[in-house]
Amino acid sequence: MLFLGEAVLGGLLLAAAASDWKKGKIPNGLILFGWCASLVFAFWKDGWKGILERASVVLLLLSAGFLIFSVHMAGAGDIKLCSVIGGMQGLVSCMDILAVSAVLAGGYSLFKLIRKRMFTERFLYAWSYFTAGGAGRKPYYEKSRDGTDCTVLLAPFMAAGYFLTVLKRWGGM
Repeated sequence: MLFLGEAVLGGLLLAAAASDWKKGKIPNGLILFGWCASLVFAFWKDGWKGILERASVVLLLLSAGFLIFSVHMAGAGDIKLCSVIGGMQGLVSCMDILAVSAVLAGGYSLFKLIRKRMFTERFLYAWSYFTAGGAGRKPYYEKSRDGTDCTVLLAPFMAAGYFLTVLKRWGGM
């Protein structure tokens, strides 16, 4: 059963990464499928208690993610995809996956900002945004103002973080 759940989540993350890469969006149908699958697997494993636990994780991640979304640091699809990972894997494993994903995405972002000679500008803006507490400032990222040169598609990195974490769990790394 564990392998089936990991295979389903892996396939879903690959589909989300492909869609994000091609269209810049993660389809809500994939998210809905992931949420439903997480509830089915939770019920199969732990009954109603499992459903309650996993639904709580999903809601916690959506609530926390809303703060990130509200300052335009991640898209709604990325936040919902994080909640799918949490629903399928549980909170602790989800945090491991997201930590690996963040390191990968952060490294790529740093490379991209340096290559496009935007590092200093974006760093200073981020610093002033956060030290001011965001008060009265424009969101950290605004597509009309910033374009897409400084954006990073997160779904491919979430998929990579997931597969690296699963490989480590299985003893392959």
